[in-house]
Amino acid sequence: MTGTGPGEPSPPAKPGRSSLRALLARFRGTLPWTPEPPLVGAKAMAVKVLGSFFGAGYLPLAPGTWGSLAALVIWLGLRGAVLGAGLRAGLADNLCFLLCAGFAMATLALGRSAERVAQAADPRWFVLDELAGAFLALYGLAGYNSWLWLAAGSFLLFRLLDATKLGLIGWTERRLRGGMGILMDDLFAGAAANLAVRGLAWALGATLAVGN
Repeated sequence: MTGTGPGEPSPPAKPGRSSLRALLARFRGTLPWTPEPPLVGAKAMAVKVLGSFFGAGYLPLAPGTWGSLAALVIWLGLRGAVLGAGLRAGLADNLCFLLCAGFAMATLALGRSAERVAQAADPRWFVLDELAGAFLALYGLAGYNSWLWLAAGSFLLFRLLDATKLGLIGWTERRLRGGMGILMDDLFAGAAANLAVRGLAWALGATLAVGN
């Protein structure tokens, strides 16, 4: 009979168990933000102007909502211009995707600098990530007969998911840093909102009939 009496060494842990616990702890944990030298001067001002989307991120109460609303207004204008010119609604969807990609790349390029300016992770005034996520949420909706209702629903669902940080959306924000950490939760929220609304449209029999 073996035991672990006084002075006797503890038996070694079973292989893999400690590594599994470490992995689970890492999954549940939050990656700490490491301060970097502050960014000041003209570069800092440029990051603030661009990162806040020309001041939208400094509007009161909910900067992320203002950034997302800017994307919705741009999308509405874009769709109206495309259909008003007699072009296919699919062109508006393609442009929407390009805008999502553009704002995503801008977030990756400026995110770390924004954190250096604010001396904090994911500063509230930085809203380029919200624009990228909102454009992704609106992608593919321009040609539906019920496009206005679908766009409104997708926008509201995106804001709800981005605010509540459910599941993988919140995990990415906790575990990533810099531009990638700022961006990925919004892209996941935008993709989830888009898929949910388009799935609902399919279930309700909504049709793609406007300029397609």
